[in-house]
Amino acid sequence: MSSTRQLEVYPSFLDRIKALGMVTTLPEGAGKGAAPSWLGRIFNPNIPSARLAAAATQAEAKRANAQYASILARKKRLLALEKRKHEELTQAEHWELAVYTELYRAPASACAQYQAYHERFPEDDNAAFAMGRLLLAQGDETGLFKLTRACRNPKLIEKSCSMAYKFLAKQGRDQEAEFWRTKAQRQKEINRVAKRERASVSVGDGFEAPNLSPAYLQRLAKLLGAHPKVDQVWLAQKKVKHFPEEPVIVFAVSLKGYTFSKDRVLNDLLRSIKCEHTLFGVVKGGRSEGICRKIFEHGTRVK
Repeated sequence: MSSTRQLEVYPSFLDRIKALGMVTTLPEGAGKGAAPSWLGRIFNPNIPSARLAAAATQAEAKRANAQYASILARKKRLLALEKRKHEELTQAEHWELAVYTELYRAPASACAQYQAYHERFPEDDNAAFAMGRLLLAQGDETGLFKLTRACRNPKLIEKSCSMAYKFLAKQGRDQEAEFWRTKAQRQKEINRVAKRERASVSVGDGFEAPNLSPAYLQRLAKLLGAHPKVDQVWLAQKKVKHFPEEPVIVFAVSLKGYTFSKDRVLNDLLRSIKCEHTLFGVVKGGRSEGICRKIFEHGTRVK
């Protein structure tokens, strides 16, 4: 069977008009729009696009100026820190000095600053990671020892091992590289599980009293209790398997009188708190009653 083309089965509308012997004309263009009709001779269709282009240019210039001002401020800060003795610097100031030195000085100077910082604050393995990263970038394999030191911090294991693996693999040292790759993959899985267990709270979770400083507890209590609808406040900490030193804080509140939307109150509370830890909240009653009971039992009432 021979195939039939679609055009032979469905002739165009124009072909059918011609077959009838009718005369066709193209439709006239659209008339004036509203803007030309109202504005007449003063109408200029290029004005909106010109204004948009000017606005975009101004925004770009503003961003560039802000970035330039930020760089100048950091360089000025670096000069001020360099004039002081290391013993006079706080831990935060000394770390700031090392970071800005890496940004605006030679790599050797940055390594020296990170080393000086690490000698003063040996418990902070971020400096060991920074030195390892800089040394490997220069082809110096002594950076591997620094990355080994950095692996004392679980949060630095995956990055340190991946960096060491790439360095060794590039040199064709596959057997040594495989050790670091395996370690990186193992830590990546741990990090994935840790992230998942911190993603939510449920009635099936375990809770305990918050392991926070009294000052921090007082600050949270003040922020939560400041809401006009909040009556009582409890704080607890979710039990986690991985990285227990980084607490997952959960607060439970009971509300005063009638509340049209408990979810709205909860969202207001969560927005009002800037917390360096993972934070969740529940309101007493309804679907959260089970979690609230566990927080009341194992947590601490702060209001």
